[in-house]
Amino acid sequence: MHHYFYQLKILAKRILILFFLYSLCRVIFFLFNYSSFSSGTLFELSKSFLFGIKFDASAIVITNCLFILLSILPFNFFYTRLYQTILKTIFILVNTICLFANSADFIYFRFIAKRTTADLFRILALGDDTQNIIPKVLLDFWYGILIFFFLALLMILLYHRIKIVKPGSVKKNISVYLINCLMVLIIIAAGIIIERGGLQFKPMGILAATNYSTVQNAQLVLNTPFTIIKTLGKIELTDENYMEDAEAKKKFSLYHQYKKTEPFRKLNVVVIILESFSKEYIGGLNSYPGYTPFLDSLMKQGFVFTNAFANSKKSIEGIPAVLASIPALMNEPYITSAYNGNKINSLASLLKKKGYTSVFFHGGNNGTMGFDNFVNAAGFDFYMGRTEYGKNDYDGDWGVFDEKFYSFFVSEMNKLKQPFITCMFSISSHHPYPIPAEHQGKFKKGPLPIHESIGYADYSLKTFFENACGQSWYDSTLFVITSDHTGPSDYPEYKTKKGIYEIPIIFYQPHSNLKGRSDEVVQHCDILPTVLDLLNYDEPFSAFGNSVFDSTVTHFAANSLSDYYQLITQDYLLQFDGEKNVAMFSNNNDSLMMKNILSVNHSAAEKNSLLLKSFIQQFNHAMIHNEIVKK
Repeated sequence: MHHYFYQLKILAKRILILFFLYSLCRVIFFLFNYSSFSSGTLFELSKSFLFGIKFDASAIVITNCLFILLSILPFNFFYTRLYQTILKTIFILVNTICLFANSADFIYFRFIAKRTTADLFRILALGDDTQNIIPKVLLDFWYGILIFFFLALLMILLYHRIKIVKPGSVKKNISVYLINCLMVLIIIAAGIIIERGGLQFKPMGILAATNYSTVQNAQLVLNTPFTIIKTLGKIELTDENYMEDAEAKKKFSLYHQYKKTEPFRKLNVVVIILESFSKEYIGGLNSYPGYTPFLDSLMKQGFVFTNAFANSKKSIEGIPAVLASIPALMNEPYITSAYNGNKINSLASLLKKKGYTSVFFHGGNNGTMGFDNFVNAAGFDFYMGRTEYGKNDYDGDWGVFDEKFYSFFVSEMNKLKQPFITCMFSISSHHPYPIPAEHQGKFKKGPLPIHESIGYADYSLKTFFENACGQSWYDSTLFVITSDHTGPSDYPEYKTKKGIYEIPIIFYQPHSNLKGRSDEVVQHCDILPTVLDLLNYDEPFSAFGNSVFDSTVTHFAANSLSDYYQLITQDYLLQFDGEKNVAMFSNNNDSLMMKNILSVNHSAAEKNSLLLKSFIQQFNHAMIHNEIVKK
């Protein structure tokens, strides 16, 4: 028995190395993303670090289950050199991968505002951008790679410091073997309990982090191996039955048909999606100067929504929301999900019924994030990417510089028969934020690297409109300008769970009465029904949104982040985990989301919860049963 306890002592020391490294990763993660968590009190931050150990324990047990199992076998070959070499190889290989995952989020977190989940692997597998961009990422974030290598080396050094002294041979009888085997079973049982996070009915999931910290600091409690593991294979939705279908449809209706008395307006529609354009960067939407002088001037001539939200934090989820009114309410992006073969409608497919030609323009490499396949499924007639552009204006990272591709965009639209619906997705304000050599030093710099590239993207947009305004189709065109998602943030109010979704949504029609500003809550999914409303479209369609000009409905924005849903209305932001409300904050007097008022405002929470449940219920049902479009 004494020898077996010595064996378990060796295992315990080795596992303690991992607890130390995971906690060290959490400290580094916090320091790299300090401003995202700095609103919490010292006590709240301390809780996040302390209870984070519980999530570390779960990840460590899951990832090291083979190592632990081999380490507790009560046999003397444990002390042989070959067996110890096998154990060391497994330990170092598995945990180097885990350290890399944790280290990657030191940087990646600032872009997606959550720990990395398993869907990243499917996104990386789309197109050639991964292999093209990795060298640049490694160069720009060399310090993250350096920290990773330091952590991996520290792990190896600490492992080697644990010396094993082979004990002398001891005669073992059957009772000793039975006791040792019983210990093995006890350790396995304890490991299962630790992996599950306790004896509760359901294993501990990502959202459980909110039980030990504020929602704002939940990502600090978690670790990246845990979030990846908990989302592996988690792509299927479940039919929710929060309420009767009839009641759900009273609160929100997926199916729409406008009763129009005026004839259909055959305006061209041009949707411009600006990469990573946060509301934060736009001076015309804030009380401080921004980086978009042209967009500021254009907004004075159009209809601007000052309280607009993206439905997601990723381009691969933003495109379906803008063009097909499909929100990101799954752990998997729609484009890579099991439901991507569902029948959907989009601006292209719906306007095709009215004789429109449709083209999607994207200056990136063909195949990026599966955009080409999605727009084909969404009913677009053509996809124009870097391959179709043909010229050698490659930015070295993602594709063609915005200014050059906008010129191509105009020239190709000149060839289209009117009316047409086109979409242009810009790329130059994506990391690593390239600026053409001839424009170096021309644009305002700011605290963040993205700021200068926002200035270049805004300048490129200006060149587009200067070119477009002289074309025959310009005056009969409705322009929609928005962002795919937000970018890195500098201001505290834009780092909250509300602020990380705030974007511009602008409607502009030259020489028209479509002018003004509204603080009504709108979202990406509202763009499709709004365009159709402005065109006096009178046929049935489906949309997980409403026309922004419809005064008969409750306007809201919905999104999903780390296993919980959010509903943003004019007055409140509600967070819901699929079973119960988690938190609610006031949008009017709590810009930093510091005070959870869920327990003191039951009526507002219940009202908003029912709206969100209705939305989720209809989304899941439509996806599962392929009923987004009425059969």
